[in-house]
Amino acid sequence: MSRLKDKVAIITGAGGGFGRRMSEVFSQKGAKIVVADFDEKSGKETVEKVKEAGGDAIFVKVDVTDDESTKNMVAETVKKYGKLDILVNNAGKQGVKKDIAHMQVDEMMPFLYVNVRGPWLCIHHAAPELVKTRGKIVNISSIAALQGSYGGSAYGVSKGAVLSLTYAVANELGLYGVRCNSILPYSAATQETLRLLGEEFHELRKSGNPLHQLCTADDVAYASLFLASDESKFVTGLNLLLDGGAHVRSCPFDMEDFKRNNVYEGVEPLF
Repeated sequence: MSRLKDKVAIITGAGGGFGRRMSEVFSQKGAKIVVADFDEKSGKETVEKVKEAGGDAIFVKVDVTDDESTKNMVAETVKKYGKLDILVNNAGKQGVKKDIAHMQVDEMMPFLYVNVRGPWLCIHHAAPELVKTRGKIVNISSIAALQGSYGGSAYGVSKGAVLSLTYAVANELGLYGVRCNSILPYSAATQETLRLLGEEFHELRKSGNPLHQLCTADDVAYASLFLASDESKFVTGLNLLLDGGAHVRSCPFDMEDFKRNNVYEGVEPLF
């Protein structure tokens, strides 16, 4: 219970997946939770789950791409709990498996808005409160930030920017004792990724790391707990690989499917 006793944590994208599990785990360790999500129904379901387990949580509707909405998220947190100790930038957009020529230009921008502008705005408005408590920031990036993937240019670029943001904020807010770290999960079989990519894709992904497993919501929740707690008090600017060792393996498991779906007329792939 004492690991986050009396801490106040905003978790964006907490209506499901990683964010919901983080809310549950952080609450179990003593934190008061601000469930921040665009989807009111799923966000309130997370609040109920936390409360049913004996925790303290509120829901705040937020559009992380909107300046006033993220400002209000922080204001509502301080109004309710009087302070802010932890910010977890979990809300994110996954997406298309098209190569850079076959993507529509309009398909690129939502990745930058949600995955880059979103964390930036949340930190922008949270920083004045976090410096008061020597708080912690946890950014959820992706292994895609470090590995090129077929059809992943938009997503990879956006998650790579999260690493740069982590470095900058670790330096800037480190002056006031605020720590900022990021987590880079491997593919996870959440409901959202299963909907987008399907069971077959996830089975193939298991072969992409030495442990032959997918990342779970528990994996991300407990890694976030470590970075949000005082157990990591001398850790900042870290990009924590939560990838089952995928960074040491080169495995073009989805190449054939990718080639079938991205055809250049009159030109055949070399291999």
